[in-house]
Amino acid sequence: MSVNAIPPAADAAIIRVSFDIEQVSSDLLWQAAEVKTHRDLYSPVGRYAGAVHFREGDTVSVEVTAYGRTGTLLSTNILDAMLYTVPHTSGERFSAPSPFSSVRATTPIEQWQPAQIKHDQEPGVSASVQRSLTPLTVVQDDGRWKLSLILTVVIERQTSAGPQQEIRVFSFDPEAEVGSGTEPPV
Repeated sequence: MSVNAIPPAADAAIIRVSFDIEQVSSDLLWQAAEVKTHRDLYSPVGRYAGAVHFREGDTVSVEVTAYGRTGTLLSTNILDAMLYTVPHTSGERFSAPSPFSSVRATTPIEQWQPAQIKHDQEPGVSASVQRSLTPLTVVQDDGRWKLSLILTVVIERQTSAGPQQEIRVFSFDPEAEVGSGTEPPV
């Protein structure tokens, strides 16, 4: 979409994050897109490069996928998920605490569908997928924030000693922008 194009009406968006149960790092891979139109909310080039670009009125869900070897990955369960936002400020202008709230910078994601194990990935790989049940709504019309998602996850895997559970923490932290991202509300 060109910078001068008229944007389509706001719609449901989804932030998809993933990790591998064997990975050493705590980094989540992520992508963000509008569900109906498949509008990519992340761009590697242009004005919003490297940021998640929302529109006022977008509803946002989160989907978490854990990958593991088939026969090893038994299940995952999200214990805690929190979105943290830090507004960008400059001079006399101050952004609201969050694109999702005018009064708080943290937003818990509390309700999740039960994990579904999928075996239709590449051969030998299974995926445990959970999606948030209650979407968040972008309530700001303009602004920029550092956006962090921190997940605490129980991973159940099959080992030679039998089923084993471990608790891991994963995160990602791109910028998020709404509107032009340059005229935060005062």
